[in-house]
Amino acid sequence: MQSVITKMREDNEHLVKSLKKAYEDRQALNSRILVLQQVTLENEHKESEAIQHLNNNIQSLKQLIDRQQVIIDQKEKSFIDLYSLSIQRIPKNDKQFYIKVQDLLKTKQKIDLQALNVQPASVSNLIKEKEKL
Repeated sequence: MQSVITKMREDNEHLVKSLKKAYEDRQALNSRILVLQQVTLENEHKESEAIQHLNNNIQSLKQLIDRQQVIIDQKEKSFIDLYSLSIQRIPKNDKQFYIKVQDLLKTKQKIDLQALNVQPASVSNLIKEKEKL
């Protein structure tokens, strides 16, 4: 009988040790979970800030494209108005002056494009990209 009691005590002590070990392991795992949750939250916050920063950059680029488009449209309208006015004011029989005005307007267009530092093809590409956004 004494041996049965001793055996039960040993089993109980072993179970208590196992229970303490399991509790300590659980506490360690809970601590690790908390640390991982904090890291995850921090990473999510950084990701959110990065997304916000990128969205702000996208908005700034869209606004820049819009402003550039307005400038281009204004220059184009001015060019067309100047061309139309010049054509209307030039006498029909003065072909040489007519050619000079056309050359002058072509030169002005080239200078405008150089000032904007864009080529006609890239302007249309810029407009297409803007429409995609």
